[in-house]
Amino acid sequence: MRPLVTLVSFALATGAAGAAAAGDDASKLRAEIALLEQLERVGGQVVSLQEALDDLGQEQGQLTYQIDEATRKVAALERRIATQRRQLRRRLRSLYKLSRGGAVRLVLDGAGGGDLQQRLAAARLILRRDVRELQLYRRERRELLREHDRLRQARDAGHRVERQLEQRRAELEKARGEQRRLVRQIERRRASTGGKGSRALLRQIAELRYRVSTAGGLGARRGRLPRPVSGAVVGSFGVRRLEGGRRLEVLRQGITIRPGSRRARVQAVAAGTVRLTGPLDGYGQIVLIEHAGGYFTLYGFLSRIEVSAGQRVKQGEPLGRAGLDPLTGDPAAYFELRRGQRALDPAGWLRR
Repeated sequence: MRPLVTLVSFALATGAAGAAAAGDDASKLRAEIALLEQLERVGGQVVSLQEALDDLGQEQGQLTYQIDEATRKVAALERRIATQRRQLRRRLRSLYKLSRGGAVRLVLDGAGGGDLQQRLAAARLILRRDVRELQLYRRERRELLREHDRLRQARDAGHRVERQLEQRRAELEKARGEQRRLVRQIERRRASTGGKGSRALLRQIAELRYRVSTAGGLGARRGRLPRPVSGAVVGSFGVRRLEGGRRLEVLRQGITIRPGSRRARVQAVAAGTVRLTGPLDGYGQIVLIEHAGGYFTLYGFLSRIEVSAGQRVKQGEPLGRAGLDPLTGDPAAYFELRRGQRALDPAGWLRR
């Protein structure tokens, strides 16, 4: 997990605001620059925290799955142990009857003592095998229970870390909100004096404002990305599709959108560089775009591609036209979002 940068103190921001109110134009501009630099750092820290929370959430999901699997295996072993015990009790009773003679000997139809001894020896071998199997089952159950406890402890520890990260993110968001308020206050004061000042400082401010708006790359735009194509989501992330009354074991790594019109325009959800175009098994014609911060978006089921590999694209720029879902034959466009190799649910990233 990434180390977290120390929270920027409010004291510096407040001091900068005070200097801006009392000083000349250059002092006001420098105060604004100081605040923008802090705002850029805090914005990057918020994005890093959210990415750490995403990673932790996925790890917690995997731990929960492993715990459920361990619980299922323990329950199955409990049933096998109960069955083995019942079988062992039955065989012990049979062995006891054979060893005592009793009613069993009467039904042996005159079998000799040697035959009886062979039966007893065979029964003892079977019993020893049953006991060994029972011991193996019990040993396996103990190991599974230990693993189950270890997984639960790891998940509980993850929950504690998650709460700490959430608290840290809330603190940073509060700091960022206060710094934005101070920046707006300085901007209003500067505007009231006619926006005068050093051109070099004004250029630096313009550059910083752009960097603040893009700090954290695509990660800073969670919940604010435009849809790649208009239409309803007909295939959700992570949901297994039901087709013809039978369950298809296919886990979605993205979403499928049914466009409002045939051959609807598919657009880039954010600026980036086209890394791959062309056919891909199961996805039809695709466009793969790399974005800042190690993020990638993939657009599939396209009937036509209008960009080429290596091309820089802006947000909203056309990439191609929607095509058909290869599974259903219906008009569709496929969209996938990844950070590195990890698929992310686009639902939390696209505007409602």
